Amino acid sequence: MKLYSKIIPIVTLVIVSLLHFGCTKTEYIIEEPIIGDSTNSPEEFTVSVSSVTDTKVLLNWAIPNNTDNDIMSFEIGINDSIVVYDLNVNTSSYMVEDLMPDTEYKFTVVATGQNFQKTMATVTTQTLKSLLKGIISYELGYEDYHFQIALKTSDGGYIVEGYGTINTYSTSPNDFLLKINADHSVEWLREYEEWYSSSTYSPKSLLECPDGSFLLTQNKALRKFSSKGDIMWIYEVPEEYNIGGLVSSAIDSNGDFVTVGNSDRNWPNGPIFIEYFLLKVSSHGIEQWHRYGGESAVSDPQKIYIFDQTILILGTAESTGSHSYVENHDWTNNFWRLELDTNGEEISQRLYPNEFEVEDLLQDAYFSEDGTIIFLGAYGGYLPPYGYYNTYPRALKIDKFGGVIWDQTPKLTDYYVFSSFKTYDKASNGDLLVLGSDDRGVSVNRVNSDGSASEIITLRGYSNMLCIKEDLLQNTYELISPNGYIIILNRDGYISNN
Repeated sequence: MKLYSKIIPIVTLVIVSLLHFGCTKTEYIIEEPIIGDSTNSPEEFTVSVSSVTDTKVLLNWAIPNNTDNDIMSFEIGINDSIVVYDLNVNTSSYMVEDLMPDTEYKFTVVATGQNFQKTMATVTTQTLKSLLKGIISYELGYEDYHFQIALKTSDGGYIVEGYGTINTYSTSPNDFLLKINADHSVEWLREYEEWYSSSTYSPKSLLECPDGSFLLTQNKALRKFSSKGDIMWIYEVPEEYNIGGLVSSAIDSNGDFVTVGNSDRNWPNGPIFIEYFLLKVSSHGIEQWHRYGGESAVSDPQKIYIFDQTILILGTAESTGSHSYVENHDWTNNFWRLELDTNGEEISQRLYPNEFEVEDLLQDAYFSEDGTIIFLGAYGGYLPPYGYYNTYPRALKIDKFGGVIWDQTPKLTDYYVFSSFKTYDKASNGDLLVLGSDDRGVSVNRVNSDGSASEIITLRGYSNMLCIKEDLLQNTYELISPNGYIIILNRDGYISNN
């Protein structure tokens, strides 16, 4: 594991090599000034600081007014070492750059008169913390590797699914599962080369079980791992089930798994081309039952939860209003909630169109212990005021019965294109810390209890991040990149407005 505390070019940060001013190239050390007759030396003056950042400080002073000994030049000292010489006499400020973040400095401004007598003023201040605290990458034995799924674990670490290339001559990458501890060290790495060779095994989502084991939901298979990454069992969906793919799994009180996906078994005859597919598998990997559904909606399920002896499926769906695909069809996918009993029989469902009656895209959903749910994603279409295709973030909160509590479309900044909410972490005050994205890159946002949102940080140049976590003990945010590293940000770090 490598921890890079050196700042590298990312996002809104202005990146420089962090150099510490010392005594290099210093011709003399500042000493007490020689003060002669008051009529022959410059009058006293003071220096102040402003525009303090993590690497810069602006010094300001008033030019002494003494006609008997006019000022010829100014010099700047840092920690008793002169670093800037012969500043113009009309200068009254100076930007000191390339400072160390979160460091105390003593700045001295020395004024030299025509008779070469000197006077000085000092001020002490501390630079701010940098936004970027560090970047962690890993030596995994690959020439190149990438992360595809990252799940926060109950021990404060992560379980990550990814793939890596041994060398440039490899015919295909090797897929792996990686356990990262809370201190960012690697606990174990398990490689499964066959995953990448078949669409059956393409990874979709990860689930942590109460005993510390993990379930990997793949396109057409389920794979159970022990807490040490050893395979316990594999279940493959029979080909005759004609499913499009699995997407998400939940665990019930008996330790059995319920998994949701979709099926195109009716293609091309209809009337419902795409259905949801529901599968129950025992804790030992034995199928118990499977169901198809969606006679009243063309469905695209994304998330599944088990709550109060019911199964909840969240996704997007198109309402048909009848068994005819073209009759009463609105041709628009919107947020969708489906409630079923523990045997997979439908109880109720509801669609949640957005205000512009355009498409919704569900990215993630927050499920609370009281049964309330927050949909996170975006809606997209030819939206006002410009009329071109764009997406706006959307957050929808519903109660445990499916009723709308609030439906918000936060405008985080004055300018953004193709913006969306992506995923979340529960913030310390009960709000949601939400990872967003737009044409600038990714952003860290806070969604409040009433649905209002504010942008905290914008990381330009990154189109995607897999997850976000707030660490109150370290006072940091952590983001996992698909490029295979963890970005650590100081929560109280300096954020540039540029």
